[in-house]
Amino acid sequence: MKRRYVAMISAVLCSAMILSACGNSKKTESIYTGDKTEVPAWQANLDAISPSAYADVEGLDLEPGTYISVIGRAGGTPYWDEVKKGVEQAAEDLNESLGYSGDDKIKVVYNAPDENDNIDEMVNILDEELARYPDVIAVSSIDESASEVQFDLATANGIPIVAFDSGNSYQGIQCICRTDNKEAAKTGVKKLCEAIGDSGEIALLLNDSVSENGKEREAGVKEEIKANHPDVSVVETIYVDELDQLKRKAAAEQLGMSAEDLAAAEAGEKMDDAAQTTGTANGSGTDTAETSANGDDGTAAGGTDTATKDGATAPTVAEKFEEVKSAADKMSNEEASGTERDLCIE
Repeated sequence: MKRRYVAMISAVLCSAMILSACGNSKKTESIYTGDKTEVPAWQANLDAISPSAYADVEGLDLEPGTYISVIGRAGGTPYWDEVKKGVEQAAEDLNESLGYSGDDKIKVVYNAPDENDNIDEMVNILDEELARYPDVIAVSSIDESASEVQFDLATANGIPIVAFDSGNSYQGIQCICRTDNKEAAKTGVKKLCEAIGDSGEIALLLNDSVSENGKEREAGVKEEIKANHPDVSVVETIYVDELDQLKRKAAAEQLGMSAEDLAAAEAGEKMDDAAQTTGTANGSGTDTAETSANGDDGTAAGGTDTATKDGATAPTVAEKFEEVKSAADKMSNEEASGTERDLCIE
């Protein structure tokens, strides 16, 4: 039973045009009739998927009413909207192929965080879906080392897990269905190098610093350049999930705040956030956070006021930090990352 469920989710994902999975395929013998077989317009995309065994729904046999949960990394973006459409199309194809209707239909539910790459929301979705006891879960992990507790629970309840688009280091994953990220990155950077005459500097922009596919793409680009493009160099690697931090660093430099003071202020900010959470949970309101932020005597963290050469009062570290945060909020991604260059790989 479990093997059939894994095979099922494979077909659902491959129909998303970038996805596929593993299992045992029951291929029937093709009989040539002279007629040209009609294939979906998107079949060419499916043929490029690995593993290739599930580029169509042929041979899949699922019990009526099978419930499949598919969890993506984001909702409302062009890429993930296409994934959602593909999952829904696969469900239609399966039900049509198996002749299921009404309550017998295979149910496929696609969920994703509202905010791109929100790991906390993804974990919450996983918890909610596990409470519904799906027959199989397919997930594109935001962080390759996350969700171990949820995966343990799924395994304990006999729910197979299939990873797609981006893998996960969890040992109980039944199958990882994706493109070859390294090869795709190498192909992309080859084209880019051709476009710049095989000479110059490029900046590498990656969606995040924690996902498996992001790490593989970064490695693929750098390996290709090192091996075959000696006159091209990656001058900077930027991770979108670290842009907020880059903005603060850039703003601090502009406003004359030292790296040490910035680090201390950010550490204090984290303590304040933790105290705020604890204080709210204990019913003590914001006093706890204010005490943590300002010290026992109400003095702002980072020191007292000091006089400048002209006699004016210099801002405290806490006040300077507020200026930094305000400037960072107004800063563009290009200003923060220094990527005001001609070319950038995403």
